[in-house]
Amino acid sequence: MGCTDSSATNFNASATEDDGSCTYDVSTAPTTYNFSNASYGGQIDRLNMLKELETYLKTVNDGAVIDASLAKSMYANDGYTWTSDAFANGQPTKQLNNLKIKHLSLNNLMLRH
Repeated sequence: MGCTDSSATNFNASATEDDGSCTYDVSTAPTTYNFSNASYGGQIDRLNMLKELETYLKTVNDGAVIDASLAKSMYANDGYTWTSDAFANGQPTKQLNNLKIKHLSLNNLMLRH
């Protein structure tokens, strides 16, 4: 774990997973940007996953009882089969819990109408 961005001031070449700790010298801005090899697939997958999770959680508004273990498996992308059309060609490999919202705990989620 550590900073895996080679442009960061605290880049850690031995880190195998980014922990969000990267810091940058903001005193000089780059003069050019190269987006030719940019891939936003993981971010798009996460947005679609959040939409599906949100839709599920909002079912409580219609009187449904939320299954905490199902919500947790959606959040962790662990054993849940995504049904959104966005995943018709394959299930996502990203996890929502890698985002900076780790303070959200679904372990004790009990929502009732």
